[in-house]
Amino acid sequence: MVNGQDIELFGYEREALIGAQVEMLVPECFRERHLLHRIAYGSSPALRPMGFGLKLVGLRKDGSEFPLEISLSPVQSPEHPEQTYVIAVIRDVSDRERLEDERNALASTNRNGPPRRRHAGPLCKRPRAGVSSGRDCSGSRRDCRFHREGDNPAARRCQEHSQLHL
Repeated sequence: MVNGQDIELFGYEREALIGAQVEMLVPECFRERHLLHRIAYGSSPALRPMGFGLKLVGLRKDGSEFPLEISLSPVQSPEHPEQTYVIAVIRDVSDRERLEDERNALASTNRNGPPRRRHAGPLCKRPRAGVSSGRDCSGSRRDCRFHREGDNPAARRCQEHSQLHL
């Protein structure tokens, strides 16, 4: 059985997939191993993700490969209880992996880790004299919880914050 998403995802016509071995959708270097795993799964099918902890790769008709996730679910045929079918839910995870790679690249270029949101709330304990806006910042190194930690990025943020209230 083949659905429209499979046709679109792998680039084959429905007729080409019906009755074909699933290994045609697996890169050549993994086909033999995949066949062995498929046979083993058939002897004790269970609901589970396929290749847990592994990066799975699909093969399109045009020869391009793409990362994917697959969940397997065995289903008993009501007409033939001795017959078990396996439903495979396949997801292309190319976009997610691309975004993760971009995030990791950004984090590695920033010595302090991923970019942090600027603090929008009060940074210091004591209200600044003469400020009627209700913002809590004395601008004093003595009163600021971040300044007490010494010269660090948080203290610099507090200095920036106190300058906003001048």
